Amino acid sequence: MDEPTQKFFETLLQTQFLAPDAMRAYQRILLERLLRHARAHVPFYRERGTLDPMFGRNGDIVWDRWHELPILTRAEARPTRPRSTPRSLPRSAGR
Repeated sequence: MDEPTQKFFETLLQTQFLAPDAMRAYQRILLERLLRHARAHVPFYRERGTLDPMFGRNGDIVWDRWHELPILTRAEARPTRPRSTPRSLPRSAGR
């Protein structure tokens, strides 16, 4: 098994039986990384301000605002692909 697959497998072993509150906390850690990265490194999201509702005045994530994020349709996504590509990827994303 290659290293990324092995790490993913190990993560599943560690998280599969988490209590709902613990799973939600774990998911929020991952989602926060994703939101912050997309807002900082993906021109499409940064320029449109699409993710702004998720951030409070102090920069913290406001989870109760998840429903305010607009749904990005395929028709909207296709022509914006060049602007939707991140300028960099976090090391944790792998190759």
